[in-house]
Amino acid sequence: MPVVYDFAHSTDIYICEFDGKDEMFGFTILNGDLNCAEFGYTSLEEIKRIVWFNLDYHFEPESVELARYRKYLDYFKKPVSAA
Repeated sequence: MPVVYDFAHSTDIYICEFDGKDEMFGFTILNGDLNCAEFGYTSLEEIKRIVWFNLDYHFEPESVELARYRKYLDYFKKPVSAA
């Protein structure tokens, strides 16, 4: 379940796990490229260097599948949890 949602322009990062230091795991959509979006590891320090990123403080924790479906209805399948 994502604990953090960062967004900037057409880039979305849903952070699911954080080691408490620097390493994070999540789902990333870079520049709106849904075909190449993927789960993977990233660094907190790397994200903090991107000054135009925004942290959504009103993001309600939900599954990555549900969050990306809500934002991109025409692209991702409706998850079972949304039924």
